[in-house]
Parts: sequence; C-alpha cells; structure tokens
Amino acid sequence: MASRRLIGAVDWDDALVSYETGEWLPGALEWLRIQLGRGDQIIIHSCKANWPEGLAYLHSRLEEAGVLHPRLSIWHQEGKPYADYYLDDRVVLASGDWEEVSDQITAVRMRKAQSGSIAHLLPSGKDSA
Repeated sequence: MASRRLIGAVDWDDALVSYETGEWLPGALEWLRIQLGRGDQIIIHSCKANWPEGLAYLHSRLEEAGVLHPRLSIWHQEGKPYADYYLDDRVVLASGDWEEVSDQITAVRMRKAQSGSIAHLLPSGKDSA
C-alpha cells in the first residue's frame, strides 16, 4: 500500500542550517532528498524570505546544495503555510495534555537558562517555583 504524500513546512535556521554558521545541519540535506523522493512537498518557511535579498539567498543555498525540486518551495507570503507537519527547532507540541505542554516549556526554559540567555527570568528561590 502506497503511503499518502505529505506537505511539510520546514523552518530554515537551526532546523536545516545552523543559525550561527550557516552550515547545513548533519543529515538535513539527506532528509530533504528522502522526503522529496517519497513524493512529499516541502515548504521552506523562514523570515529570511520576507525580503527579496533573503529569498534570493535561500534559493541560492538550495541550488548550491542540489536540492531544488518542483515539490520544494520557499514560503514568502504572509501567515503560516498549510502543512501536514511543521519541522522547527522551537516546537512545543500542542498535545492537549497541558501538563506535558508545561513540561516541554520548562525544558525550553532550562535550556535557555543554561545558555545564559534568560537566566534572569527563572525564579531565584524555592518558593517562587
């Protein structure tokens, strides 16, 4: 039985390439090729595409990597594209289990605190948790 073709919206920075270095993340190009080979449509969803220079940059990076494909597009419209799934490095899954959602957000808060970016937002004492 053939599987249904899916539409995936994929973030650029820190989902496919490193935000800091601009290098492709390990396995990202292979993953793109596999998804496209399965017949899926992939939509690159990035704020970079909101201006002509950014859109050209994304297109050139995809072309250089050899992954331009008729089913690969760059979203450059307002709003969020429709997709069957969204791949993003900052996702918190809305599962309907709000305790699980809170746990996911706590994990994000801890990662950020460890990197020093929001340490000032964490409760300082035991009683403030």
